Amino acid sequence: MKKQLLGLAVTMTAVLFSAGVSLAEDKVVNVYNWSDYID
Repeated sequence: MKKQLLGLAVTMTAVLFSAGVSLAEDKVVNVYNWSDYID
């Protein structure tokens, strides 16, 4: 039981950490013209 709780705590910490990192990043939208894909 303690191993399950420890695993859950580690998983939740990793999820919260990764969510915080992704929220800190700037949002970038790249817009391309169709002519960029035609040779």
